[in-house]
Amino acid sequence: MANAQRKTTKEKMLAVYIAERVTARRHALQWSIAELARRSQVDQASILRIEEGERTPRMDTLSFLVIAMGAQLIDFLPIHQPALMHVVPMPIERLEEHTTKSSPRAETRVPERR
Repeated sequence: MANAQRKTTKEKMLAVYIAERVTARRHALQWSIAELARRSQVDQASILRIEEGERTPRMDTLSFLVIAMGAQLIDFLPIHQPALMHVVPMPIERLEEHTTKSSPRAETRVPERR
């Protein structure tokens, strides 16, 4: 495997951290992966890879999932674990603009995909 494709231990830890939170929230809502895919406009295969910790989602993908679940992005990131925050694929300063997009009626506010 090429160096560019290898995940560091911290990247793997971040993937698992996010996976646990996405899965827990989906289960709390009693949604299937298909339902989350429908509401978030993220394909089922991607959600499965995220929930299995195989893939760390980009911020836009995570935002689509979080908004669809009526949650806030900040709750899905390890802000209290600085060792993991440096591998988050977006500067921490930009988190606020994403967290303001969530809504209790998320299914009506899912942003358009570009």
